[in-house]
Amino acid sequence: MADDHRERDETFKFQLGEKLTDVVTGFEGYCIGRTDWWGRTSEYKLQPRMDRDRFELPEAKWFDEPRLVRSKPSPAEYFRTLADVMEGENSSA
Repeated sequence: MADDHRERDETFKFQLGEKLTDVVTGFEGYCIGRTDWWGRTSEYKLQPRMDRDRFELPEAKWFDEPRLVRSKPSPAEYFRTLADVMEGENSSA
């Protein structure tokens, strides 16, 4: 999910920090880079989560924009995000 302090860039369909999935391979990761090419589609670099069993960070990969969709959050991510929203509502009161 993109940080609130960054402005949304309307040039790109997806924002930095969003969790995305490649529909062709199922590769899933967080958007850590993106590029816009003249005469071509935008590309996004996805960084998967670290393999905690081997303490190894998998290699990030580039994908064309039409192959990507926003990933559905896991239940843990959903509730963590919901808790952040609720905390923000309580602190502004």
